[in-house]
Amino acid sequence: MNKNDNKPEEKKRQELALFWTQAQPVVRNYIAMSIRDRHAADDIIQEVAVAIARDYDSYDLNRSFKSWALGVARHRVLQYLDKVKRDRLVFDDDLLLRFSKKIEDISTRQIDYEMALEHCLSELPKNTSQVVLMKYLKNLRVREIAEITGRSQGAVTGLLRTARNILGNCISKRVVQVENG
Repeated sequence: MNKNDNKPEEKKRQELALFWTQAQPVVRNYIAMSIRDRHAADDIIQEVAVAIARDYDSYDLNRSFKSWALGVARHRVLQYLDKVKRDRLVFDDDLLLRFSKKIEDISTRQIDYEMALEHCLSELPKNTSQVVLMKYLKNLRVREIAEITGRSQGAVTGLLRTARNILGNCISKRVVQVENG
């Protein structure tokens, strides 16, 4: 067998892995909200992952992967709830559908904020963004940042306050731009 024969399959596996990595937290949240038994929810997330991997060839790339994955999860949750119908705390189909749509909306907004943060960080002056990253990415204390940068603790605190204000305004503007198209 030629080495190049595996390239489309490898690309497909990588694509699936990327899509699933992005969708899995949303699917997990939906299942956790729908099923109160944590062990059953864990089993269902595994069943959903297996079903998605098995049926990935039928996935339409023009459709949102997250929506497709939530549909698979919704189906598995409904199957589980049919099995445990005698339980008094079972959600109906309409409520489950509303849960999945709400979770998808929330995850989309989170992605918008993350992209806005990335853009806005790149707009900060280099020394300011470095201080912000030291504080929030590396979890350094103001004292440690002051030592590293040669600034006073008061100067670092002021710089962080200014950066938070700038980032907050920038992110708000970017998110509004994204929401308005």
